[in-house]
Amino acid sequence: MNIKKIIILVLAALLSAGSTARAQIEIRTASDMAAIGKDGASRKGAYILMNDLTLENWTPVGFNGTFNGNGHTITLAINSVTKDGRLKASANPASAGLFDGIGNSGVVMNLHVAGSIHCESNHYILSAGGIAGFNSGKIANCISSVNLDAKGVDQRGGMEVQVTVGGASGGYGIRPFDDGVMVGGIAGINSGKITNSYATGEIRVSGNGDKIGGGIAGGNGEAFMLVDGFTSPDGLGSRMKASITNCYATGVINIQDDGRGRVAGGIAGRNVTTLANCVALNSRINVSGKNQDARPDAANINTANALLGENYSIVLNKGAHKGSSQNSYYRADMIINMEAAGATGGAVREKPDGAAVDPESAQRQGWWENSPKFAFGQTSEAPWIWDETLQRPVLYWEKSKVAPMPATQGKNKSGADAGETSGKVSADIDWRVENNTLIVTGKGDIPGIPAWAGAIKECTAAEIGDGITSVGHHAFAMSKIKSLVLGKDVASLNMYALFRCKDLATVEVRNPVPPKIGAFAFMLTPVGKAKLIVPAGSKAVYSKNKDWKKFGEIEER
Repeated sequence: MNIKKIIILVLAALLSAGSTARAQIEIRTASDMAAIGKDGASRKGAYILMNDLTLENWTPVGFNGTFNGNGHTITLAINSVTKDGRLKASANPASAGLFDGIGNSGVVMNLHVAGSIHCESNHYILSAGGIAGFNSGKIANCISSVNLDAKGVDQRGGMEVQVTVGGASGGYGIRPFDDGVMVGGIAGINSGKITNSYATGEIRVSGNGDKIGGGIAGGNGEAFMLVDGFTSPDGLGSRMKASITNCYATGVINIQDDGRGRVAGGIAGRNVTTLANCVALNSRINVSGKNQDARPDAANINTANALLGENYSIVLNKGAHKGSSQNSYYRADMIINMEAAGATGGAVREKPDGAAVDPESAQRQGWWENSPKFAFGQTSEAPWIWDETLQRPVLYWEKSKVAPMPATQGKNKSGADAGETSGKVSADIDWRVENNTLIVTGKGDIPGIPAWAGAIKECTAAEIGDGITSVGHHAFAMSKIKSLVLGKDVASLNMYALFRCKDLATVEVRNPVPPKIGAFAFMLTPVGKAKLIVPAGSKAVYSKNKDWKKFGEIEER
């Protein structure tokens, strides 16, 4: 090939790449997000999120394009109530989530969704999820820490009500004329693919009728009728290709109400297709309630299981299909609470469809690499990295801004020698330990999980000097510090910055403007019993701030 042809090909490649980049629309505001649903063309576009967003009173939009979260967090606040006095069999489904549905060509990746969703509906189907109410596309390398609260409301007398709820993906309606509430941390109904993702939010389900919940999926796969011997309409078989792979869940599942049956599983409540390489780390599953009718069908029971609540068998075009799990695990000490469903049904705990893992083993990276075979690396294909603070895998983009650790000998798992008393956080920020106090000096942003992760374990206090503008995620998570000083230039505390600091008693903030607080920055830290010290004349503004006002006492100094 001559040099001219090479130059032409290189230029063509560069122009093509530039065209692709220009076609990717940047999302920076809530208005930018809302514009995605303005017309059909916008729903098929390519988007990239440029910063964290908070979406209050969010109205979901349909989507069939490509959405790259770019490692950012969208915090949702959704309170949706959809009740109609008279419903027809053709009533439109109700949906709640960032997207109400992701179409067959839709792709959502590298996104963290936080916040809360509360939804009630008497429609025949209610689907809700942190990322999507319904997914028939692909969701990859995503996180949901959304807390979900779903309620099925029956306003039609004796008509049956179907409720399905899950952690990363919900489920599906079982009968064409039943109500179905399908809620999940990532997707309410999954008939597409969810891979390399995890969910940590709490799941609560209540209301009349059936209720089905799971840590990753209330239901994996979709069908109109899931009963043995049913032959599906043409095309339904393709939905059985839905899958959830290389995912885990940690959230508590609560299904509590009277009505028809209740089903719960650590990974999926009801599974009709493929589940592979998943881990249920849920500490507890609670299923309780009694039946309100005497219909003697299989749904009239309480069923719970550590991994899959139920594996369903169906017949599709004269071929039998049964849900299954492959190479999946559940926490050996998981607590499952159930009560009998009443005179017409009972409590059933099926044989776990997977293998138990003791919590200690699950706190080692090697187990995740060799057992559920999570791929560790720094790419979208090998997206997992180890988080020593949480003692479980997280996605590589969660730490993409962390500065490289100094090259030293004999490092412990935290990235710093247990005996080290000083070091660099970044090129412009240093840290040292004096008298059990961590002192940070310099200029700029402290990255997430900084290099002092080992040394902070022995500290009882921390001081962030002037010139530091931001404190990264997990900076002091699960430490023993009793007091913290934030310099006058600190403008933000990122997510989980002070997660589970049980001994924290005093925080002094020297910035007269309240720093912004990231999602779960004070989670499981008793700030309600702690004292907040602020600059003279700024008590009033801190007392009105939705995050800082949670401190038990605010004092000016």
